[in-house]
Amino acid sequence: MNDVKYFFSQTINMLYSLIAVNAILCIFDIRMPLLSYDINWVNLVGAIFSHATFSHLIFNMIGMYIFGTLLLKALKPWQFLLLYFFSGIIGNLIFIAFFQGQHYILLGASGAVFGIMTVAAMVEPDQRFMLIFLPFMPLKTKTLVIVYTIIELLSQASGSSNGTAHLAHLGGILGGYIFAEIFIRREIRWEPLAFLKKPKVKVQTFESPFKEKSKNDKSNNQSFGIPFLQPVSQKELDYLLDKVSQGGINSLTPEELARLRQAREQIIYQQKFKDNERNK
Repeated sequence: MNDVKYFFSQTINMLYSLIAVNAILCIFDIRMPLLSYDINWVNLVGAIFSHATFSHLIFNMIGMYIFGTLLLKALKPWQFLLLYFFSGIIGNLIFIAFFQGQHYILLGASGAVFGIMTVAAMVEPDQRFMLIFLPFMPLKTKTLVIVYTIIELLSQASGSSNGTAHLAHLGGILGGYIFAEIFIRREIRWEPLAFLKKPKVKVQTFESPFKEKSKNDKSNNQSFGIPFLQPVSQKELDYLLDKVSQGGINSLTPEELARLRQAREQIIYQQKFKDNERNK
């Protein structure tokens, strides 16, 4: 318990430190040696600590604080710092790779903030937020990430940048997702790309839950092992039956047909088990 409190306090100190560094660099207009206002490869780190205007700084730091506080229990201090750099640099890399050779100004921690927001949604997907422009419609964290991703994609596709590096924002979202998948896989409660991943069917062998008398020896009850796929849930069975009722048995894929047959076997085994229990 003390370790949890220790990391909690240290992680929030890391969050405050990052906000302070960004604020100092903006307020005093400090130019770091790595900072160049032309796109180049040494601009990757410096750009995520500098902002063009004070309002730009405020907007980013508020976002980093709101979403960063959702990660205090999930991330250690070094992980939060790594997430900030990882998301920001990935965002800048994607922007630079796309606009390489062109003259643009690259500034701001927005890519890092978008990465932090993405990880916060993956860890705390159901946390609700009230937005100023939608005061009567609280949105979940995962919904915010989806909405912002769509907005950034549409803005980039339309070409209406208005000085905003939409690609860096999208790169930050990607960086946050990659970070979560690598460093805090066990903490993930929402998988944004779950629809792209084909569910893995695990095959396991276990002992039948009922006893059956051997034909050769009626005096002894012998258990036997039967190969089972991962048990078919009632929800999955309902889906398969609905699909058959709508499109017929030929509408099922080979995998779905196998699952339906397995469900039938499960029902038979369960019935035999009940009959066996009644006969005892």
